[in-house]
Amino acid sequence: MKRYGSILKKFLSLLLGFILISLGLTSSLHAELGVHSWSILHMGVSIQTGLTFGQAFQVTGITIILLSTMLGIIPGIGTILNMYLIGVFCDIINASGWMSTPQSMLGRIAMLLMGNLLFAVGTYFYLKPGLGGGPKDSLMLAISQRSKYSISVIRTAMEIIATTIGTIMGGPLGIGTIVLAITIGPLIQGVCHIADLNLKA
Repeated sequence: MKRYGSILKKFLSLLLGFILISLGLTSSLHAELGVHSWSILHMGVSIQTGLTFGQAFQVTGITIILLSTMLGIIPGIGTILNMYLIGVFCDIINASGWMSTPQSMLGRIAMLLMGNLLFAVGTYFYLKPGLGGGPKDSLMLAISQRSKYSISVIRTAMEIIATTIGTIMGGPLGIGTIVLAITIGPLIQGVCHIADLNLKA
């Protein structure tokens, strides 16, 4: 019984993490100042195909998971749920209509920063159970195991490629993209440090 309680606790943490990440992503979208590099790609796919943002998130995630699997990294349950549920939650939030773009620039900046904080806190709750990283993490590890390049170089290259392709497809590149790129790492590390989660574990 105790074992089932532990499993339930892990999945609830995972679910809360996905909801917070989805709120963070949609907040940055509605701030209209630029979004995360991969959100640029998702928006680009959405614009070019007519898919919703969430569906584009899922299609991109499936593609990345398949590539990772071909390179020898088998996705964990958390990876699969990440790809599917964040897409679902983003679409639910966008369809609800309760989140809109603030009229003032100050409000938009606040929305962007709050979205980034929600994303960071969500990442903590998502990583805490240890049920598998996101699709991008799997691909990053797969490439690192088959190449001489470091994790840092590979992840940076992935972000640049996603941003470039997304921008070409019409995704929203803006000053907010730079702000998010600079602040998200320290925010995630800070949240995990406060909560005493060792990211190196």
